[in-house]
Formats: sequence, structure tokens, C-alpha cells
Amino acid sequence: MARMTTGTNSNILNTEFFAKRWLEVLREDLLCLPLAVKENAPMNSGKQVAWTRMANTTAKTTPLAEGADPTSPTDLVATVINGTLQEFGAYFEPAKLFISTSVTGTMTEIVEAAAHEAAITLDTLCFTQALQDTTDIDDPSSDLLAIHLLAAAQTLNTNAAKAHRDTPGGAFYAGIFSANALFEMMNEDTPTWLQVKRDDFSASWINPFKGTPVTAALYGILPKISHNIQNDGTDELNYVIADQGFGAVSIDGDMMAPRVIVTNPEERTDKPLRNSGTVGWWAAFDAALLDSNQVTEILTTI
Repeated sequence: MARMTTGTNSNILNTEFFAKRWLEVLREDLLCLPLAVKENAPMNSGKQVAWTRMANTTAKTTPLAEGADPTSPTDLVATVINGTLQEFGAYFEPAKLFISTSVTGTMTEIVEAAAHEAAITLDTLCFTQALQDTTDIDDPSSDLLAIHLLAAAQTLNTNAAKAHRDTPGGAFYAGIFSANALFEMMNEDTPTWLQVKRDDFSASWINPFKGTPVTAALYGILPKISHNIQNDGTDELNYVIADQGFGAVSIDGDMMAPRVIVTNPEERTDKPLRNSGTVGWWAAFDAALLDSNQVTEILTTI
């Protein structure tokens, strides 16, 4: 229970401001999670979740007898992917003296630090829980080459993978790469690659997928830089993601905005001197690979 003081009203206003800034920073730092098929588990529905995926059926080219129904229904092959919601969170505990005397490093900056921490946590969970056992387009101990993007695009097209709906016009596959991988690719001197070495290609690596100019694509892939790319100790794990490739689930609400809890020092009831505040975040979350044919993994040298 918050301690009621003469500063309570201002604290309420600060909380609203903090929540707004929290969302802004969170949106800026999330890269992988926005590409997931996002679902919300209803409140009080238990921790177990499941995604059901239907396999594509084949064409039915046999004509029907006039006025007749098909002789049998089409069999649908369903795959159920199970998951379990788990809790994630952390908090900072800045001292009142630090908050009161710092020109920078105030509660606003601490809220921004918490938002960044929450974003990289959820993105990391997407990488480690969902983007596994995917189709490899790997050349271990190699730098990223343009031909690797070509191979990834060809593989996804062969798998009848759809372009990701969160790219401009829903017309491209989404690529997530390390900065090292993309800059090495730009340094490639293969003649067939020279034609795409242009400013609007490399200038679009750090902005959101939506709004990216179509000229930033290569072989139908829009690449973006992640500073949170994972590695296996030898190679960096880069991904090209089609629509419906992986899913993420949270408790009923907006998973793109895990809860932030800001407690000013004056509101602490567990501290006799009210000499520190807290900034914390909390999320119930799970992610899972839905179709390994909709995601390709490109291994490149660390």
C-alpha cells in the first residue's frame, strides 16, 4: 500500500509520465517480438497454452459429379505446439539521495533502463525459446554474403512461406542480423553485389520494419540490425522470418507492454527512512516455434 503524503498527487502525475516514456523506449528496443504471432491468454485460464497449426492441403482437381458432394472430407493435418507461461521481471532500487542530487540518472532515466532491460529480455526469449530447430542456411566460420540471403529467400519460397505481414505492404521476409554480419556483407566485393550497395539499403538497418523503403530489400528480404543477436560460442545466429513462423503469448493484455511499477521513496512502507525508491517490471510470457519451414537460420563468424 502506498504511503499517502502531501506529494502523492505529483507522484501520480509522475507515474503517468513514466508509463508513457516506458512504452516509447520499449517500442524502440523491441525487434524480434513484434514479428511473432501474438496471442493473449485469458485471465484465470491456467499457465498452459497451445497453438494449433494446420498443414496446407493439396489441390483438388477431380471434377464433382453433377449435383453431387465430394465423396469424403479433406483431411486436415493439425500440429499442436504446447507452452507454459512463466514469470519474468527485475527491479532497480535507486537511493533518495541519488534521485535528489543527480542532474542525470534520475527516475526517468531509470525507467528507460528498465524498459530496455524488459525489451532485450523478451527479445532474447523469442530467440532462445522460439527460433530453434529452424532450417539452416549455414556456412560456419564464414562472413555473411549476399548469396546467403539469396539461399534463405529460395528456401522460404520453396517452403511456400508467406511474406511477413509487418513488413511494408506485407511483401517481404523479415531479416534479423548482427551488425557485424551486415557490415561484412556490405564489404563484399562480388560483382553481382555491387548493384545493391547503395545508401538506402544500409541506411534502413536500424529503423522499424514498417515504414522501411522497399528499395532496402535484397532478394525479398528486409534486413535489420539486432544488438542482441545470439551466438553458439562459435557463430552468430541470424534469422530470416516469414509470416506465422513463431508465436508469443502473455496474460490477457498487451504483451508488447509488460508492466512497469514505479515506487517513489516517499511511498515505501518497508523502509523506515523512505530513503530509496524502486523501478520494476514484470511479464508473464512464453514463445514457441510454430513452423520450422517458415524461419531460416544463417550462421556467421563472430
